[in-house]
Amino acid sequence: NLLSVAYKQVVAARRIARRAIAMTEQEMPESAHAISQYRGKVEAEIDALCDEIIGLLDSHLIGQASTDDNKVFYMKMKGDYYRYRAEFKRDVSQAGSASQANRAYRAALEQAQVLPPANSGRLGLALNYSVFFNEVLGNASEAIALARKTIDEASADLANHDEAMQNDSIQI
Repeated sequence: NLLSVAYKQVVAARRIARRAIAMTEQEMPESAHAISQYRGKVEAEIDALCDEIIGLLDSHLIGQASTDDNKVFYMKMKGDYYRYRAEFKRDVSQAGSASQANRAYRAALEQAQVLPPANSGRLGLALNYSVFFNEVLGNASEAIALARKTIDEASADLANHDEAMQNDSIQI
């Protein structure tokens, strides 16, 4: 989990910087070339970090996960990092990253079926997959459908669990 937190923080800082740079680029067309070059450097950093963590997930973490919870968590991470790439890639590269993210999220969702519907990892996966549908694919109806289905299943299952799990689930 510490590895996940570390990568998330490092990549999140660059994603925020990239968004700010992109806004500045639009606001200052006279400096667009220089700003675009800097944006490219930040995007290259995001790309390299995503490559690195996806490589670790594929080579070690997913295959060696000791529990279904861990496996789903790592598979979701893989989808997340492909999604982060898809946020800034263009054309064929964007389509490739989006396709890889979709594949990773779908595989994680299949694996998550062994977990209780109110499991926080399963809920977090559905939330992130919904964000992917909406923000990357522009498919709000699919995002809403997945979120509704997940909430309905979790609501029906919530009473079957202790208070700690209920609190974890409700927070998501």
